[in-house]
This record gives sequence, structure tokens and C-alpha cells, in this order.
Amino acid sequence: DLMAIGGYAEMLLLSVTKDSSQHSDVLEIISVVDRGTALVRQLLTFSRRKEPKLDDLDLNATVASLIRLLERTLGKDITLVSTLSESLPLIRADMSQMEQIVINLAVNARDAMPKGGVLHIETKAVRLDANHPALQGARAPGHYVKLSVSDTGTGMTEEVRSRIFEPFFTTKQEGQGTGLGLATVYSIVEDHRGIIQVSSEPGHGTTFHIFLPAPPQGIEDEESHGASAAIRMGSETVLLLEDDPVLREMTSEALEAFGYRVLTADGIKQAVAVLEDNEHDIDLLVADVVLRDTSGPAAYEQLKALTPGLRVLFISGFSRNVVTAYGLPYDALLLEKPYSLTSLTSAVRKALNGDRREEETRTADH
Repeated sequence: DLMAIGGYAEMLLLSVTKDSSQHSDVLEIISVVDRGTALVRQLLTFSRRKEPKLDDLDLNATVASLIRLLERTLGKDITLVSTLSESLPLIRADMSQMEQIVINLAVNARDAMPKGGVLHIETKAVRLDANHPALQGARAPGHYVKLSVSDTGTGMTEEVRSRIFEPFFTTKQEGQGTGLGLATVYSIVEDHRGIIQVSSEPGHGTTFHIFLPAPPQGIEDEESHGASAAIRMGSETVLLLEDDPVLREMTSEALEAFGYRVLTADGIKQAVAVLEDNEHDIDLLVADVVLRDTSGPAAYEQLKALTPGLRVLFISGFSRNVVTAYGLPYDALLLEKPYSLTSLTSAVRKALNGDRREEETRTADH
């Protein structure tokens, strides 16, 4: 029994002087018991899979109540920033399990930032249509509350990213993790009929997006992916700068289907060559913020020098707070991955029309 072992060890510690050779041995016993206790607790949480106790929940209030705890947990080298939407609807959720999601993701982010960094927690009301890639046929379209947790840490390879929700899978050193934190988060999201997605690249941080169902009454979407939104046709020339070949092909075909002439490049060298070889004016650059050979903002500055008046739309799987580290201007238009065709064409049209990003309402930064 771990509790009995721990109790006897603590009593033994009282009778052992600090300069005794047995003192460090007893401390090690207590340390092993603590790690074993933490593992048992996570195993019980993961294995019980009891039905969540659903109540009307203000996710903003839940996150806000954890801020001070998270600041102590994260340490001085990590800056915590929260952007909590004022128009967030209530959701049906288990408060303790929502707290567990936030804490687990925050601790995971802390471990990915051993030299410090920024942790950004954001909430937003969204509407997902039937074609939105987040649904993948497993969830119903409709209104959701999106919780995003982003860090500026070490990031993950595609191989690691594909396994992070597996029970007992961990990249941490022995004794530093159980491999159940993200598996538990995944189980909680599933029990709430939600969706969890992750975007990450080595050296470029990680963002977790969690979508939780919300009732439609009185919701004002901050981020609309609805099928009812008008898809605007166009005829302009777009240069798509994206180093993911699958996403580059899909986005290119989508824009061409709505009338745009699309040129593509996988990096800044190819983008410059396309501009120099192209006989027509380029009206818009659509660029991923994080590229293998440069950043989207840096690429835009270089290409704008070759094509004065060039407009830009940035795309990224990371949150705005994370990608500002790559030089993203505050008022730049940013389309978050994964995006639907409606949101893509709407954002392209806004960029071509010269619309600027609307200022977001922010809570106090921590």
C-alpha cells in the first residue's frame, strides 16, 4: 500500500538526522512513493471513464480561476497570456474535468519550454459547418466553444504528434512523466463529444485546439465557418506560399474552383522565381507564417519589394500570440488552420479588399 509505505517513511525521516547516511535513502523512498501515487491517481482517472457530471459551465470563469495556480506551476521563465472572449456562451461540461484539461495542457507546455517562453490560453465562440475538417464526419456541425492552448516550446515531429494521445506514450525521461496526461485530456474531450486537434513543428511550438459543443441560443460567432456564409467568387492572381504539399494542393484547387488564378511555391526561393517568371501582376500572397526556409512575414517583405502594392493573407496552425514571434504584424489578417472553404474564400476576399484585422478584446495579460 503506497500510503502505508509513505507514512512509515515519513515517520522514519523524523528519527533520522540530516547528516545520517540513511537520510537521503528515506527521502528517495518518499520521492518514489510520490511518483507512484501520482501514477495511480492518473491511472484511476483514465481507467474509470465515468460519465462527466454535466452542468451549465462558463469556461472563461473556469480558466480565470486557474490563472494564479498556473502562474505558480509554470515558474518565472514562462509568461502566461489569456485571451478570453467576452461573448462566450455557456457549455454543458464537468467543471473538474475542464480544469484537468487546462492544467494538463499547461504542464505539458511547461515541460516543452525548459528555457522559458510564452503560454497562451484563448477561448472563442465558433460555428463549424458540415464540411469543416475539424469534424471529420465524427461530430455534428453547429456551435462550439474553442479552447486553444499554445506554447513557444520545442514542438514535435510528425511521428511524435501521431502518438501523443496513446496511453503511456511519453518522450520525457524516466521518472518525469507517466504518459497519461494527454491520453486523459483526449478521453475527457471524447466524453464531452468534443474535438481535439494539435498543430506542432520542431522548434516552433505547439497549439492544442479543443472544440466543445455549445447551445446555439444567443451565440454571436466570432469565427464563422457556417455553410450559410456567402462564398465570394474572384478572378485575381494569388501566389500561395505553403511548404506542406497536401495543404498546398488542396488550397490551390479550392481557390481555382472559385475563379482565382493560383501560382504556388514551397519556399521563398521558388516564390521569387515564380514572381520573376510570371507575366501577370500578383494581387495577393497567401503565406504560411512558419516555413522551413523563412517566416511568412519575412517572405512577404521580400516579395513586396519585387511587387509593390502586394496584399497578404497569413495562414497558420498556431495562435496569433505564438506567431507574433515570427514578425506577424498585429493588424495582419490571419486564417487559422484547419480552415473550411468558406472561411478561406472569405479571408482571401477580405485581404484583396484591403480589410484589416479587427482588434480583439483581450483580458488582462498575465
